[in-house]
Amino acid sequence: MPAAGSAFAGWSGGGCSGTGSCVTVMISDQTVVAQFDTNPDLVTLTVTTAGTGTGTVTSAPTGIDCGNTCSFSFARGSTVTLTATEASGSTFTDWSGSGCNGNGTCVVDMTGDRSVTARFDQN
Repeated sequence: MPAAGSAFAGWSGGGCSGTGSCVTVMISDQTVVAQFDTNPDLVTLTVTTAGTGTGTVTSAPTGIDCGNTCSFSFARGSTVTLTATEASGSTFTDWSGSGCNGNGTCVVDMTGDRSVTARFDQN
């Protein structure tokens, strides 16, 4: 799987080429290389959480699912909507970063790499 801001460019070696599946027959030692290149059409959104409470942040389109994935690469020029959901005993307080503020949804224009913080405080 490509890292944030990268794209899979293809296989080489071991009888593999192109970007499809790589199947190598192991009749001897083989070397297979997976090539990854930076993709200028992708930009990364990173979400962090702060405060004394807990909660989750998800995105539309999908990609961000904090606790599991708090950064994801989206197409440059796309719009990402973040939604915060507080855990039991916590309250979502506010957003900060990349033009987001207040405690509603956060809409991020992905014209470059962006960073947003969601604050959750204990009740």
